[in-house]
This record gives sequence, C-alpha cells and structure tokens, in this order.
Amino acid sequence: MNDIIDTVGITRNSLVFDGVSNLRVTGIYGWNRLNRGSSVLGDNHYHSANLFGLLSEADTAWNNTLALDFIYVADEHNENAWYMGAASTQRFDWLNSTFRILGKRSLGSVLK
Repeated sequence: MNDIIDTVGITRNSLVFDGVSNLRVTGIYGWNRLNRGSSVLGDNHYHSANLFGLLSEADTAWNNTLALDFIYVADEHNENAWYMGAASTQRFDWLNSTFRILGKRSLGSVLK
C-alpha cells in the first residue's frame, strides 16, 4: 500500500501456547486518504473509506514462522472489500524459504 493514511494499531506480543513460542496479534484502523484505485494523490477526496485489520504472526516449534492477515475496507460508495494474506517461512540451517498467498474478495458493485 502506498497511500498516505492515518492509522492506529494495538499489538499484543509474546503470547505463548503449546507448539508456539511467540504469537503476535495486531488490530489496526486506518482512515483519511485511503486511495481506492487511482494513483493520483488526493483523488479520493470526494468520499472516504476506512480500513480495519487483524494481523497475526506466530513462531512455531517446527522452526518456521506463520502469518495470517485480514484487512477489510469499508467505503461509503459501496466499494467494500476483504483482503487476505497467509505466509510461511521455513528455516533449514543455511537455507530459508517463504511461501505466500494473497486474495481479495470485492463486496461492492464498483470493484467487481
């Protein structure tokens, strides 16, 4: 995202469970100048959109890191959408690898 938006977030770190040495969860909210598809800065001044997100990352006992992120963009012109991402990073002595998958689900009439 290359938008200049105002954002606030709250993070809870160092959650520990069986098989997870560290879990980090962040909730975010963003507003103001959230660009809805145009690269022109300030082009979206005629309406507003809000961003809500839940971001998570866990270090596991199997020497890898898992991440799962959900973002929801609520737009007053019915251009709402879900954005999702998942990742897994593995560490094998001298070799590391990362796999990622991303997705988007448009809910409004304009982005479909």
